[in-house]
Amino acid sequence: MNFLVHNQVKLRAELYQGLQDMLAQDVVLNAAQVGRRIMLPATFHGSPRFMMQAYQDAMAIVRSLGIPDVFLTFTCNPNWPEIQSKLLEGQTIADRPDLVARVFQMKVKKLLQGVCKAGWLAQVIRNIWTREYQKRGLPHIHLLLIFLRAQKVTNVDDINRLVSAKLPAIKNAKLYETVTKCLLHRPCEPGYPNVRCMVDGICKKRYSREYFEETTQGEDDYAVY
Repeated sequence: MNFLVHNQVKLRAELYQGLQDMLAQDVVLNAAQVGRRIMLPATFHGSPRFMMQAYQDAMAIVRSLGIPDVFLTFTCNPNWPEIQSKLLEGQTIADRPDLVARVFQMKVKKLLQGVCKAGWLAQVIRNIWTREYQKRGLPHIHLLLIFLRAQKVTNVDDINRLVSAKLPAIKNAKLYETVTKCLLHRPCEPGYPNVRCMVDGICKKRYSREYFEETTQGEDDYAVY
């Protein structure tokens, strides 16, 4: 930060017109209140120019290679043994954001290796992802995948190959336990008014949903599983 403050000339900050425009306005301004404008370059992670450049890069990728085929969300699980085994007695995940972030980053790298390089879903030619933090401090990523043109998702069979709305076989105990514990929407009908998804007596996630024997593509191209 100190380098950026003292090297504004090298960053060509004089080309940014915000402060000059403010001083040029036909209003009475106290120069002491306006202060000195410090510009953060696109190389400063998280700055407005960094975010705009990342957005423009993402749009350029989509314009060149086509729309993404998969929108994948990967969320940190506070019960991962790598996290729980390192907590001291009496500690919770809220006490160790450093531990949570490091474990999650290792998991993300492993996920990207498998999905984008090993081809777990299909041959990925480009990926775009962003990290977010939930209110309770747990991180998650939203990952967009663009498949090779020959493997793009174009019909119901492609959707069923990637997504299942059925419970896995009980003989696969680990997968069955994970799905039933982490991926099922719990009861939230009017008989359960205190659950978090209920707003004015209606589930904001639109459950419970109508049952369908087969997957279809809705009018807006979203899949109905």
